[in-house]
Amino acid sequence: MVILFCVPFTSTVYTVESWPYGLIVCKFSEFIKDVSIGVSVFTLTALSADRYLAIVDPMRKLQGKRATKITTLSITGICTALRYQ
Repeated sequence: MVILFCVPFTSTVYTVESWPYGLIVCKFSEFIKDVSIGVSVFTLTALSADRYLAIVDPMRKLQGKRATKITTLSITGICTALRYQ
């Protein structure tokens, strides 16, 4: 998302003195940048928590419906955190 929606516009800022794309594109580009950063941070946090649990108790395996439930709760938590960011 960042490469497609932010880099072309940000590179223009360094080559031209003023913003030629207008207010809507400016706000959209900044919004996409913020969402991308939030998704990356929260996903890395969830991954770190998963790896921590795997190291602390490696013999416990998440299988079947329990694993699906935990994955669903993690995704819901990340999306909710992004909504209130």
